[in-house]
Amino acid sequence: MKSKRLSVYDIAIISVFVAVISVCSFVTVPLAVPFTMQVFGVFLAVGLLGTKRAVACVVAYLLLGMAGVPVFSNFQGGAQVLFGQTGGFLVGFALSAFISGVLIRKLKDGFVTVFFAMFVGLLACYFCGVLWLLIGFSFDFKAAIILTAPLFAFDIVKIALAAALSIRLKKYVRYLK
Repeated sequence: MKSKRLSVYDIAIISVFVAVISVCSFVTVPLAVPFTMQVFGVFLAVGLLGTKRAVACVVAYLLLGMAGVPVFSNFQGGAQVLFGQTGGFLVGFALSAFISGVLIRKLKDGFVTVFFAMFVGLLACYFCGVLWLLIGFSFDFKAAIILTAPLFAFDIVKIALAAALSIRLKKYVRYLK
């Protein structure tokens, strides 16, 4: 029977990917919803670590940021970031990691299927983010879509890169799964 606890190795590799996502968040183009490489970091973690460790990685990243460590875009940290306009997208990363990880595990391990799984996870992230803008900030649906649509195309490119890189790296890094 497989242990449900995280090993020391799991915690170490999760910590490394928390750092990867944090560094990716520092690559920022400031817009109303910042354009960052966080999406790439999250989906790379999903592709390389699997569901359990990827979700733990994203949750640790969010908790670290919520505690005030400046790991979010523009070197921000604190609960106010999670309760701000980008909070739905940040929380959506955890849902994305879960959905994508489950789909990757169930589907074959090729670029198209991994990309598809990550695309579905990205849709879940955008669903959370747009819903957050609609409910929490009384955005008009059209305004929320206009605000986020340009970023979606860039995020598709990021998940394509994450899918390709994770497939390529899995061949060489056997201890990640």
